[in-house]
Amino acid sequence: MCTFFLPNPFLNAEQKLQSPDWSRLSLWNELRARYLGETVPQSIPEDDTVRSTQLASTEVREIDGPEGLEPTRYGDWERKGRAIDF
Repeated sequence: MCTFFLPNPFLNAEQKLQSPDWSRLSLWNELRARYLGETVPQSIPEDDTVRSTQLASTEVREIDGPEGLEPTRYGDWERKGRAIDF
């Protein structure tokens, strides 16, 4: 049996958490598939436009908030003529 020691994709060089480096994970899948005699899975290229549309589609809505743009003036919140300081 052969053991592969690959770096943790969730840690950077300073051993701090980061978003995973999927290229390292795809390398692991490729090595595993070759060792087990399976077909090597093909990675799907992710386009920046796809990622930006996914982020834009997850717009956060406010519950019982005002319609339209944020009605802030000088740091105050105005609702039906009443202004509330934060």
